[in-house]
Amino acid sequence: MDYRNSADLSDWNTIIYGHHMKNGSMFASLIEYQDQDYYNKHPVMYLYTPGHRYKLELVAGYTAGVDDMIYEIPVTEDDRDKILEYAGRMTLFDSGVTVDEDDKLVTLSTCSYDYEDARYVVIGKVVEQ
Repeated sequence: MDYRNSADLSDWNTIIYGHHMKNGSMFASLIEYQDQDYYNKHPVMYLYTPGHRYKLELVAGYTAGVDDMIYEIPVTEDDRDKILEYAGRMTLFDSGVTVDEDDKLVTLSTCSYDYEDARYVVIGKVVEQ
């Protein structure tokens, strides 16, 4: 988890980093969200932490650079809206999921081999705790 985030996912966007293992373990399956058909079959994820089970409705997924704005921690509502608008333009699947001002997001980030220092991110809205 990003050092700037609270462990209880109470931030607007909690960023979780994981390895893209070539054997298919850990976050390797995130890359599959480059395909609309894969998203259609797997539109939600579950995140388990000690004492909590979170359901995430997936909002967007795209290839990002290490300095992509999804890694910023927004301070203002305007900053948050810019990030959401950008993610909506960049996403490689259409989810139809909307995000309201009170919603919390989780961004899962892993290595991508599209170009040097590329990452693939999948953004989900927390809908159950």
